[in-house]
Amino acid sequence: RALLLDNYSGTWNNRAASCKALERYEETIQSLNQVIAMEPQYADAYTNRGIAWYQLKQYKKAIENYDSAIAINATNPVVYYNKGVCLNEIKKYHAAIDNYDQAIAIKPNYVDAYSNRGIVFHILKKYEKAIGDYNSAIAITPDKADFYFNRAVSFCDLRKYQLSIDDYKKAIALRLDY
Repeated sequence: RALLLDNYSGTWNNRAASCKALERYEETIQSLNQVIAMEPQYADAYTNRGIAWYQLKQYKKAIENYDSAIAINATNPVVYYNKGVCLNEIKKYHAAIDNYDQAIAIKPNYVDAYSNRGIVFHILKKYEKAIGDYNSAIAITPDKADFYFNRAVSFCDLRKYQLSIDDYKKAIALRLDY
């Protein structure tokens, strides 16, 4: 005998995950709308819907969903990180930094938060702070070429050319396509 699962949020959530894996983000959002209608306090549904909106380049809608997730559960560093990414996309750099700060406060070894905050500091021409964040990222994950490349750019902008060259060499050694 068949089970009726139309009102089961887990089924909708699993459908959303499958749609997301297939990069069918509108369907992901529709499924998560069903989950949220059934379980309005399910923070991960808002987070995942925010991710889908981000993929559709609807950054303000993504941010609204991340805010809803934070209102329910303010302890998930990924939500602050994702919100920071969206704020960076819409050039709200100081707010992006605040969100990366929150992510790092919750998870001190959040390497991507350090890296992205470093990128924002670089955009704001705060090169020393950018280098500090790239140093933190490198201390956590020393084999990622992007961190050395980004730090090299900041060193170059500070006219610390030898340090820049050294980091470019390290980035190339780690990833030959640099």
